Amino acid sequence: MASDTNTIKYTSTYANPDQLEPPVFKAQLQSDIASTSSKNLNPSSPIWNTLHALVDQAVLNDAHALTAAAINLLHTADPTLILAARASPKSLARFATKASFGSHDKHGNPSDSAWKAVNDFIAMRMPARVPEMTLRQRQASRGRGRQARRKVVCLEDGEDSTSTCASAPKDLCCFVYAWLPAVGSIMEVQVNHPFASFTFARDSLLREHPERKGELVDMWDEGLYGAVGDALRRSEGPEEEDKAAVREKVAKAYETKTKDVAVFEILEAETLL
Repeated sequence: MASDTNTIKYTSTYANPDQLEPPVFKAQLQSDIASTSSKNLNPSSPIWNTLHALVDQAVLNDAHALTAAAINLLHTADPTLILAARASPKSLARFATKASFGSHDKHGNPSDSAWKAVNDFIAMRMPARVPEMTLRQRQASRGRGRQARRKVVCLEDGEDSTSTCASAPKDLCCFVYAWLPAVGSIMEVQVNHPFASFTFARDSLLREHPERKGELVDMWDEGLYGAVGDALRRSEGPEEEDKAAVREKVAKAYETKTKDVAVFEILEAETLL
């Protein structure tokens, strides 16, 4: 197995959920969801913004400690789901950054950022190649089972759908959400192509350790994520010009930086190199 150049070593510990302060955040979340008339989780609802003031690191730690319970609920409905949980609790600093975007994303585009800031405290990934993504999205949706309430929301490329996931992927990832009353939280499932998962992990690492930007490739800044996505989302498979564009960006990006063996393995498996 290739070495993981995206590994972040965490030395901090967090409290047992039984030792945390009373879960005021979860109580308010449950009350707010119960008070809405919508049958779906509505990313544009004002309830998400009102929750921001109740979030502290204890809330984030509590949610992370309940991730295994959320996965067990999903496996009760569908034991075939392949799910990888977030390795450590979300940091309060990262939450504060996302919450600060208001009604826009970090690029200034209109976005339901208030929703996104509070609904990924329990987060997991489901791997999928592009031809499998729609199937995996629907698996995640069905995997809610009887333990989930409110319809799943799929967010792709800035577009929201409260009915079904897209028939064809618009990106190398899709975010599926569901309210789990038994856990007291909303879960996020990222249905990701392996290249998307690597890109997000690298983004997290460089956000935590900006001093490593001179050493490691940023998939966004180098244009690699866009080039790979354009190539893989073609319905009939990548064309030669797509492959040439990917090879050119790879050569430039890794000319002076550490080679990510995992990236080369992913791209070779997709015949892009």
